[in-house]
Amino acid sequence: MKKEMNTPDYTGKSADRYFVRVVSLILIGLLLNVVLFGQSSRLGLRATSEASGNGFGTLYSPGLYIGLGKTAIIAGPSIQKRGGRVTGAQISFERSLCVSMGRRIQLFGFTNFAWHDKAVLGRSVLKLEQQVNPEAATDLARMQFSALEAHGGFGLYAGLGKTIHLFGSIGAGAFQTTPSVEQPFRLYRPSASASLQLKAGLFINLIKKN
Repeated sequence: MKKEMNTPDYTGKSADRYFVRVVSLILIGLLLNVVLFGQSSRLGLRATSEASGNGFGTLYSPGLYIGLGKTAIIAGPSIQKRGGRVTGAQISFERSLCVSMGRRIQLFGFTNFAWHDKAVLGRSVLKLEQQVNPEAATDLARMQFSALEAHGGFGLYAGLGKTIHLFGSIGAGAFQTTPSVEQPFRLYRPSASASLQLKAGLFINLIKKN
């Protein structure tokens, strides 16, 4: 008999573990680069509030910021406002484009990738869906989704000093979502679509090496 080879399973819980492992390895490598070999490197923390077209409402993301030269990588969990729990993770890549006012203002370009699991509909989308399907109001409130989304765009950092910076960004991209359980009714909200993403937050620079 021909022995079948085991292949990695990149779905469900296996996909969750695979995503976490890949992001962790990237962050550990970059962190070692900053601490041991970093030239013009930065290490900090970032807190973000964001919304996109995924239908999950406002999300909060505390993240670790690692900067190398003009490039930075930021990664952290996604916490959904409705429900107040961790529903996924995200990673962003940024590139400084120009600075002004003594480096207090910085324009950057970014690419952001996010993964969500067991996320619920945001309050405004839930209200709309319950109006369309009033007989399924309770099921809609409990309904959970898995999703992948990607956005790219531009943003600004505004320094309040050498350590604290405010930032905001806008991007365009797309999302793909799947209900955790097949439902007998049709949702008004699309499962996949183009999307805009808005972000705002605070960045704290902990370590800077020139």
